[in-house]
Amino acid sequence: MDNTGTFRMAKALSGHDAMTALSKYYDSNDITKFFQRQESENAFYSMGIGADELQKFAKAKALKYQFRKSASRLPTAIFLT
Repeated sequence: MDNTGTFRMAKALSGHDAMTALSKYYDSNDITKFFQRQESENAFYSMGIGADELQKFAKAKALKYQFRKSASRLPTAIFLT
């Protein structure tokens, strides 16, 4: 499967109100920073099924508290890939 769920793609599609499943290969710090921005409005977090993926999700969720209040938009829905 091609990796098309990039931050850049989410930004491009946000202007058309299209959803973007972000790539599971992003670092948790980068994901958390992305969800602070307006173009993340129609993007959602995706992850694999391994234990390391769950740890990365937990880290991203914990990191949201280190950023400004708008970062609390980090979604809690999980889509397994």
